[in-house]
Amino acid sequence: MYRTFYRTLVKGRLSRGAAKAYFAYRVWAANPTEHDQQLLNIFWEGIDEMSEMAEVVKREFGDSPQGEWKWTNDLATVDRYNRLMTVE
Repeated sequence: MYRTFYRTLVKGRLSRGAAKAYFAYRVWAANPTEHDQQLLNIFWEGIDEMSEMAEVVKREFGDSPQGEWKWTNDLATVDRYNRLMTVE
């Protein structure tokens, strides 16, 4: 039971990180007047949270049951967001 709830918690945090990064990036790109440090902080918090949760998934969920949810899809999304939004 613990593992089920833990996987749900990690999925929620992964999604929250993705949402923070994605929407902060969208606001930043769409509206130059909204460029401020708070928005930048939200963006990087999201990127960091996605990366942290992706590491948890890689480390702890390799043996988790395969149901409707596919962790590999989430990891691919995290990698894609990181590539697209953090190009140096």
